[in-house]
Amino acid sequence: EWIEDYDLHANAIGLKRHPDKGRIFIAPGRHLPAENSKLMKHTHCTREGFIVVGGFVGTDDAIRDHASAKVLTVSE
Repeated sequence: EWIEDYDLHANAIGLKRHPDKGRIFIAPGRHLPAENSKLMKHTHCTREGFIVVGGFVGTDDAIRDHASAKVLTVSE
């Protein structure tokens, strides 16, 4: 319900969430939210990681993979 409250107040001042950009990192070994939960209607869960304000957040392996891919891109 906090998402609806956020939208109510944020939308009133012109702030809108992009429906495809919501991400939550769920650590390996933790339970995912139920598919029919309100949260899953508003966001996407990942077990690897994602980029927040330009920095990658996630598991150690995913961070290494992301950094390695960046190094390869820069060295080309």
